Amino acid sequence: MTTKELEGLLYEFSTQPMSAVQIHGFYTGLLSAPGDPEPMAWIEEILRADGEMKAPQGVFKSEKNVKRLLHAIIDSYNPVADSISENKVELPFRSKDPGQDDRYQASRWAEAFWRGFVLAGGDMYVRDDEQVRQALIIPLVIRDPEDALSEIEFDEEPSTTEIADFVAQQMQQLPKVIRFLVSRAHARHLQDLQARQDDDEDE
Repeated sequence: MTTKELEGLLYEFSTQPMSAVQIHGFYTGLLSAPGDPEPMAWIEEILRADGEMKAPQGVFKSEKNVKRLLHAIIDSYNPVADSISENKVELPFRSKDPGQDDRYQASRWAEAFWRGFVLAGGDMYVRDDEQVRQALIIPLVIRDPEDALSEIEFDEEPSTTEIADFVAQQMQQLPKVIRFLVSRAHARHLQDLQARQDDDEDE
């Protein structure tokens, strides 16, 4: 199942689910952090396009619906995970020479990326890793460039065109950033797993 097919299915359960682009960003965020959240938590996020919305709770009252959604989510997650693990980052928008719609879709992708990253515990381990913090600046800039640039003092405020060009430059870096974050998350996951095993042996 593709993320686009999952998007179509989600409309059976929610009036405003994540789009295919957001789902891809969400999965990438999960892959970019060392945590391993339960897929049930994925459902709640994917059923709402906006993180501030409440997920439709009626879905969770039906075991059949939950199983159907879990199967579809895992089925669409695996191709994204496989692609990234094979060092083939295929974004659902143009990252080179992006147009206005590409930049908009990228901002939606980046917002969902951050939601997945936080759900998988990324915001906790990022404090210990300066390189990861630096890499995360790019998706955060893409998510909301005006907010990101508000932290910088300019002699002259950048024009709309300059901001668009800046975002386009950051978008070109995304595949490289994703590969770095995923490799770093994998290494951290193995490190944490080894630490837990060592603790168990000490007991």
